Amino acid sequence: MALVDTGLLGRYYFDEAASGTAPTQIDDFSGNAYHLTPDYGSGNMAYTEVAGNRGLESTSVTGTQRAAHRLNDSSDTVRDGIDGSTTATLEMVFDPDSFTGSGSRIWGLNGGSGENGSFILKATSTTSYTVAINNTDSPGFNPSISARAVVHVVFDSTEGTQDDRVRVYVNGSLNQSLGADMSIGSSATITLGSSMDLIALNRANSTSYDRSMDGRFFYSAIYSSALTSGNVSTNYTILSSDDDEPVAGGSSIPAIVNSYRQRMS
Repeated sequence: MALVDTGLLGRYYFDEAASGTAPTQIDDFSGNAYHLTPDYGSGNMAYTEVAGNRGLESTSVTGTQRAAHRLNDSSDTVRDGIDGSTTATLEMVFDPDSFTGSGSRIWGLNGGSGENGSFILKATSTTSYTVAINNTDSPGFNPSISARAVVHVVFDSTEGTQDDRVRVYVNGSLNQSLGADMSIGSSATITLGSSMDLIALNRANSTSYDRSMDGRFFYSAIYSSALTSGNVSTNYTILSSDDDEPVAGGSSIPAIVNSYRQRMS
């Protein structure tokens, strides 16, 4: 069984090392070479391995620690796939300890001036989460994610039922339908401004960051498509047991490189 890749723009396994801060790039396994650059945040972030799953651990809600790719302001893989789209999906695996009351960024698209976010999952505590779309926050919802979890945020403004236009799945099951609460209109689109980042574990701001998650981040992906409930279930089944890059029988160059790196780490 393989992960669903319909509309896949970027996929990141965060397994470049078992520990430490040596890797300078987090590889994109979508085939689009849309790699992330880590900022380890002056000792606030490092690679870790928990029960065989590798990831990045942030130990503070303040600081510059993050993993990001700055979107080209004119055209690139993520901008072309998301800007003006009526569908999109965020996929992630994380294990949080705490968040800042100002709204820690977990995974998604956020501007460089510190706005709410264009399409991103955020939290103020392990029992209070929000989704931001086009710089508007959803009402808080309470899935109580305080252990390792697989989370999907699905945007699909073509859905006939307004509530279904923003759906949040936790561990393969629908947790919240937010489309009505966020007043998502029929065929509404995600709009991306300039100086945007595809970013994990923080926002990127030229004068202030300090919106990090304290915890472990293992995997993420972004799609231009709206994953179906069946797609979510398929990916949850795989990611719940192993969120590192599968290398057995793999034939892609990134997989071969990653397999070698894991053996040497």
